[in-house]
Amino acid sequence: EVRRTGRSFNDLKGLVRRLDEERRLITRNSALAALLVTVCRRVLPVRQVDPSALRDIPPSFEGYRRIMDFYFFTDAGLYFFGDYPSGPNWFVRLKRNVAILLVRDRDGKIVYNYFAVS
Repeated sequence: EVRRTGRSFNDLKGLVRRLDEERRLITRNSALAALLVTVCRRVLPVRQVDPSALRDIPPSFEGYRRIMDFYFFTDAGLYFFGDYPSGPNWFVRLKRNVAILLVRDRDGKIVYNYFAVS
């Protein structure tokens, strides 16, 4: 009984050691990614876009992705999504809701199609 308990503890110790090694790898990769984002935000210029070019946005995940792709690396001072107040939009820590409203008339023509970020 004592030996079996000792083996179980050794197995547990091995699992904890492997978990700690994996955690260090993830943390290191996360730190490298954060450094890359910081460097890119300082070096790369912001993209100029015409917001009226973003039309026919479906109220779905696809529409959300289109909005994020459209505004990626645009000026956060002009198009603020709550991530960074200035510089290029990178959407690393986006914690905002994006609501997409699409209204059609009886003939199926789009009457209203805009989005809002809260």
